[in-house]
Amino acid sequence: MVITRTVEMHAQLVGYDFKKKGLPTDKNIAVENSKVSNDYFWKTNKYTDQDVFGRTLDLTALINKPDGYLKGSLSDTEDVDYYEFNITEYRALSFAKDTYNKDITIILDHIPEGCDYEMVLYDEEGNQVGIGKENGNGGLSITIPNWNSDNRGYTVKVQAKNGSTVNPDAEYHLSFQTTQADKSHGAYQEMEEVQKYEGTVRKQMQEGLTDTEEMRAIKEIRQKYKACYTEQMEKLHKEQAEEIMQGEAVPDDEQIHNLLEKKAAGGELTEQENALLNIFCTAAELDSANASAKMNTTVKDRISADLQEAGID
Repeated sequence: MVITRTVEMHAQLVGYDFKKKGLPTDKNIAVENSKVSNDYFWKTNKYTDQDVFGRTLDLTALINKPDGYLKGSLSDTEDVDYYEFNITEYRALSFAKDTYNKDITIILDHIPEGCDYEMVLYDEEGNQVGIGKENGNGGLSITIPNWNSDNRGYTVKVQAKNGSTVNPDAEYHLSFQTTQADKSHGAYQEMEEVQKYEGTVRKQMQEGLTDTEEMRAIKEIRQKYKACYTEQMEKLHKEQAEEIMQGEAVPDDEQIHNLLEKKAAGGELTEQENALLNIFCTAAELDSANASAKMNTTVKDRISADLQEAGID
């Protein structure tokens, strides 16, 4: 049975079906480990509880669960919540499973009234691969990229949009929707191409072979779709930036780097500039810049207070 407990960070999984008779539905709650911070990309939200099968309960458990959702809250305007999930189960050509070839959309809704929150999706390398768009229901949605089959681990970030207030006493919800995908996307095509060789390669590996024509063929397929992933990501970034710039020239790499340094130094950025950093910077780069900005602001405030105390303006 899952043990529930009160924690400071107020994020928990709700509505997860354990698929076991006799388990009360009011116990189907996994509460995050309050000792683990989820304020940074490299230190994301972790859950310590397990279901009756011994599986760790994390955000992945909510995929394909229409009634399940995570509820969390932002404590202040600088609070950032990161949550990990993995879609490996949805990148397998298993016709027997209801997870076969699905499009997966993550939704941020139940946003506190008067607050403007944003949601950003990162891959395992911290590259931005989706920014929440209004879905017509008062929330934001991102469809998980299906550019290749190898990228399966993702992290979603929830934070207050630049200048927005937060309500620490009100919860936001994160949930998933799945729909049957067509067979034209890169992930499906890659899996289908690899599948032609997998049976032969398994036998070859059992025989101790390490470099065969079939193994090389699979490697080439993986490399081809990895390049496709990078190409599609760069295309996404370009389209996002063009939408932000509204006809103006999209900044080059050097200009983005200068904006990031300005942010790290504690400089004020416009809404447009912050949006550009969200697009082009990795999660780790933004975390580092935000941490530096906080440090610089703290030092400046301390110096200013010392000068005032000394009677120096």
